[in-house]
Order: sequence, then C-alpha cells, then structure tokens
Amino acid sequence: MTGPLPAARHLVALNRVRADAGGQTTAALQRTRLFAEEAGTGTTVLTFDAFPAYAEAEASLRERGVLHPDVRLRNVYDDLRERAWPEPTGATEELADLGDLRRVDEHRADGSLWRVRWDNPVNLEPLFHDYVRDDGSVSVRAAAPLSLDEFPRRPGLVQVVDPAGRVRESHETQGAFFASWVHHLVADDETVVLFHDSMMVPPHLTPELDERVRQVAVLHVAHVYAPRHWNSPAHPPAARTLAHLDRLDALVTLTERQRADIALGHGDRTNLFVRPNPAEPTEVPDPRPARDPKRFSVIARMERVKRVDDAVRAFAQVVEQEPDAVLDVYGDGSLRPRLEDLVRELGVDGSVVLHGHRPDAPQRLWESSGLLLTSRSEGFPLAPLEAAVRECPVVAYDIKYGPREQVEDGGTGYLVPAGDVAALARRVVDLARSPADVARMGARARERVLADRDAYVASWGRILERAEANRARRVHLDEVAFTPEQVPRPTAVWSRVAGRVPHRGAHVEVRGRLLVRGSGPDGWRDAVRVALDAVDQDTGTIVPVPITVRPADADAVTVHGRTGLRALLAEVPGPRPRLSLRLSVTAGNAYWETPVARPAGLEPLREIGYDADGTLQVRARR
Repeated sequence: MTGPLPAARHLVALNRVRADAGGQTTAALQRTRLFAEEAGTGTTVLTFDAFPAYAEAEASLRERGVLHPDVRLRNVYDDLRERAWPEPTGATEELADLGDLRRVDEHRADGSLWRVRWDNPVNLEPLFHDYVRDDGSVSVRAAAPLSLDEFPRRPGLVQVVDPAGRVRESHETQGAFFASWVHHLVADDETVVLFHDSMMVPPHLTPELDERVRQVAVLHVAHVYAPRHWNSPAHPPAARTLAHLDRLDALVTLTERQRADIALGHGDRTNLFVRPNPAEPTEVPDPRPARDPKRFSVIARMERVKRVDDAVRAFAQVVEQEPDAVLDVYGDGSLRPRLEDLVRELGVDGSVVLHGHRPDAPQRLWESSGLLLTSRSEGFPLAPLEAAVRECPVVAYDIKYGPREQVEDGGTGYLVPAGDVAALARRVVDLARSPADVARMGARARERVLADRDAYVASWGRILERAEANRARRVHLDEVAFTPEQVPRPTAVWSRVAGRVPHRGAHVEVRGRLLVRGSGPDGWRDAVRVALDAVDQDTGTIVPVPITVRPADADAVTVHGRTGLRALLAEVPGPRPRLSLRLSVTAGNAYWETPVARPAGLEPLREIGYDADGTLQVRARR
C-alpha cells in the first residue's frame, strides 16, 4: 500500500439514493467524499431501484456538496437505457408482444415516458414493467412488482433488450441481473472493491459476483431485534446478508459490541472488522455562541424507535428541580401528535419546545448544555457525533449499538441504563448545575471525535489491506458433519427447580466423530478451531464446555466434551435457564455449527448414533 488506500477501483452498492438521503446513505457518501479528498480515490455509486428522478436527486446532492466531483452515481435501469450493443453473433429472441394486456404509461416530472406497466386486464394486477429509452424502445422488461425483500426465481424474470427489440440477456433472479450489470462495468484486469452499504442488496448480489470483485459489507444498523442479545431474532435483511458472510472479504461493523455479537452468532472469523463513522467537522463560530446552562436538546425522528417520549418524561422530572430548564426537540414524524398531548398532559408546555424539522438543528447545539439520546436501538447514531464536534455533552441510554463507543461515561457525557427515565433526569440536572463539567466534557468530546476523524481514511486502508491479504488464506468448507456417539439428556432437566440444583455427580457429556472436508492454503487445518458451548436461549449466556479433540483420519477428528452440570448452571443467570449445546467449527473466514441435542423421550441409558449409510441407531449405554 503506497498511499492511504490500496490501489483499486471503488464501487458502492446502495438499493437507493435520494436527495433527502437518510443516515446510512449519508454515511456512505461521506466515506466516498473523504476517500476522494484524502486519498484521491474516486467512487462509482451503484443503485438498484426503479426511480424516475435520479438526475434531479444527483443535481441536488452535488449542489449541497454531498457528492464529491470524483464520485459518480449510476442506476441499473438508467444505465441500460444507454448501453451500446454490438451486433449479435448468433440467434436472438424477439421481445414478446404484450398487446393483450392493459397498458399504463408512467411519466417523469417533465412529461417524458419513463416506463410502461402491463396489467392483467381482468383484475388489474401488475404483471410486467417495461423501462423505455427516449425513442420508446424497451431496454429492460421485468416482472412486476419486483421487491428487494423478495427472491422470486423463474425463467425470464428480467430481460435486457437492445434497441432493435432483441432479448440480449435473460435472468431468472434479480441477483443474476444485478451481477451481470456489475460485471459489465468491471474490466477483466481490474482490482475492484465493492462496498455494500445497504443490507437489501447483498443477499441478491453477493453469491452471484465473481472473484474479481472484492466485497466489503458495512453494517449501519442493529442486526437483531429486542432484547438485542446476540441470539435474539434477527433483522431479516441483515440475517440474509450474514448468511453469505463466508463470501465477503470484509464485514465492517461500526462498534466493537456489534462485531462481538456477530462473532458469537456467526463465528469469530478473520473477515470481521470495526470502523466507526466519523464526525463531520465544523469550525467553532466566531463569535462563539453563549452556552445556556439550562438548555438541552433532542435531535430525532418522532417515531417509536427513537423513544422521544422518554426524553419528555425525564424533563418533567428535571423542571421540578430546575424550573428554568428548557428542552428543544428537533425532528418530526408520525408520533408528533402524541408527543404534543404528552407535553400538555405533563404540564411542561412552557419547558419543552417541539420545533419540528430544522436544518440548522445541529448548529443550535453550540448553545445547548446537553443532547439527550433515548432510542430503543441504533447502529451508530449521528446526533451524538454532531453534538461532540460542537462541544455539547451527551446523556444517552446505554443501548445497542453506538452510545457506549461514542460517549465516555463521565468524560464526554453520561450513559444511563436503557429505559431508566429517572436516571436520565438526574444526569440532566447534574449538567444543568455544573457548567464547568459541561465545558470540560464538551472540550474532551470534540478532541476525541476530531482525532478519530483524522485517522479515518488510514484505518480504512488497513482494513482493505488485511482483507486483500486474507484472500490468499480463504478457506472453503465443503462438508462438515458430526456423528454423535453420546449426547446428553433433553435440556428440560437442565434447570434449577425450587432452588435445587442437580447432585454433584451430574454431568453433561458429548462424544462423537466430526468430519471436516474443505480447501484452503497449506496448513489450513492447523488453524481450525472446534468448540462446544452451552447456550442459554433466554439471555444468550455462553458457557464453554471443555473438549478434547483428537485426529481420527485425514478428514475427521473425535470430539469428547464433559463438564459438571452444577458448575455449568452456576455460570447462567436466572432460576430456570433453557440451555442447549452448540458444536462449532471456525476456519479463518468460514464457520459451521450444529445443535447437539438428545431426542425428547429417549431413555436416559440410551444413546443415538448413525450407521455408515446414515441410518439412525439407538443403543444402550453400558
């Protein structure tokens, strides 16, 4: 690596880009701008949605400086309208005539034809979309409607058509269609890095791209739902992306906590990295605004996930002790009427001001003594970064993910337990009564985020360099299978009942043969890690079970694990843990796991196994 970044062509895959770009799009475009400014690396941003106004969106983003001059924006449907096709060398299929269907023309804002929708003439259900060129010829025909949340597979799902009406490509999945377009953009001898900044696209695109394309996914959102343990129900787009983790050169999370949670659920692989988003620097105003010791702020959408009502309830407690305190709430959303009612109900309409959306909200933080963050979950929230560069301390719920990494408790603000409104109020009062602490914390916060921002591009360079080096060490697990010879009783007995625990001699024991077939660099088997864990389904607590692993033959090992049940249960919180056993194999970028369970109802002195032909065997223990 001769500069801040390894030499490569950069692409960014986003499902969509709009003029009013949201958080993850803003973060992705910020990265492309910093790469261009500090490393001279331009980027092409690829979008995969059908949208008639990309020209207007791009113009707006460029006018505001969000899109750097060295960053291009290309959409798959717009791009294929302009593609030049060579003369076909063989037979081609003519695009089918849909004249027996109901035609509906869809236009751009300037009145020009954008696409034609073909409906079932009986029930008016949309069946096809034809994306057209300026001369009215069809460039792409796709089944309608196509959603990135769905994975239909059928011949001719998407057809790419030349100006003469000949079908030049026919794809049975969206992923194959998208990958064909990306491959067309990439030269055979190019080193290409594709950044996935939307979790909607990788499940389609990742398995279809060839080895020329280095794939780096950046996870901007929490990947699990409440209660947000590592094994909690997964956010569907993130879960579908993580299913292809072995195909990614890097998965980059914004916090170490999220990387650790993914490692617990999907293996501690060599392609997991952490790089937080940076703050957007801003100069200290001259003259510097006076900071009001009694003024506090919230910058958030008025939606359930942001839990702004907690900030209002906390402030009702604050004004009981500090009657002159004021809370400015910037943002809008569907819950605004409820929040207005809550403000009146709590009698704080003279202390809590709902400003709605204001573009200058971040600049108002120069006058605020604290930003409140009360979200249920985040990926890496923007508002605390905006506060830090403006020397405004943050009082935040300690949620997953972001606040713990962004806020140094007692140093740049305060962390309080999620949902603890009283603790939130106490910390606001602490700040209101100590302007000296506000000044100290604010200065420290600005210093930290500006130092991190200065290191941003170089740290990305190290991630890309390591990801490239890991390609030569990539492992493919072709077949992994565990044949049990001895497994424990059903997990229903692994509980503390009425305060009692099993007798001291009770134990958990697993014995079996583990087959591992795959490929990788020389010596890859030496780095294979086998683990047996007891997992509490309710809390996500993991208790490692000691195991002995011995070679059996070239492709297999024997595994024997044993631990005392009393000692195991002592490691798990709660009176009635629900434990299961998990056997896992980690080999560099690759991971495999299986539950190890005894069938319910099997007699305690019976064990299960398998014959050589795979037939289930039940036999008595001696």
